[in-house]
Amino acid sequence: MTQRSLSFDRAASFYDATRALPPDISAALTDAIMAELGGADRLLEIGVGTGRISRPLMTRGLTVTGFDISPRMMAQLRAQLTPAHTPPNLLLADATRMPFRDDSFPAMLFVHVLHLIPGWRDAIAEMLRVLAPGGAILSSWDQTKDANWNEPSGASDWDAAFEWWKRALDDAGVQRRERADIPDISRAFEEAGATTEVSLIAEMPETSTVEEELALMR
Repeated sequence: MTQRSLSFDRAASFYDATRALPPDISAALTDAIMAELGGADRLLEIGVGTGRISRPLMTRGLTVTGFDISPRMMAQLRAQLTPAHTPPNLLLADATRMPFRDDSFPAMLFVHVLHLIPGWRDAIAEMLRVLAPGGAILSSWDQTKDANWNEPSGASDWDAAFEWWKRALDDAGVQRRERADIPDISRAFEEAGATTEVSLIAEMPETSTVEEELALMR
């Protein structure tokens, strides 16, 4: 059976509450993205969702074209727009079949998206097709949860938790979705001729109790 990309329609009403960034972290991320754009005044966000990352960019005068497979997530984005935001261009579309011409955008952004797309290599091919020559593709992720790329499996608490759930699901006979990890994604871009670079933008201490984590999961 062919796996479909995951839609966040069901999570649209509470997504931002579970993914909130502190103002200083959001500002640091926005500053870093603007600095990487090299003067470009427009950007394509793949999986724009509620605009958690791109809404602050819109207040800097950037014109954002965003698409998603979740209409409810984009409805949440529209509901949060103010006169301070440069109006975005939003459309319903799939990352593996982008409705844009070749070389259409000088810059792109994707955040926590490719692991939701079974055909993530097709999505990368589409990004490179739509990206203008010399353009930049930007991404962001929580490096703590991905641990150190070069560390062996089980080197962090996140890795240990992942391995525990993996065994539990396997024992229960649950078929897990295949998902791309950060090293796989980087290699795919490099194999396609792109140059990759990793920069630490900000650090955010995070503590929580088991009860708080369970409440978030619920």
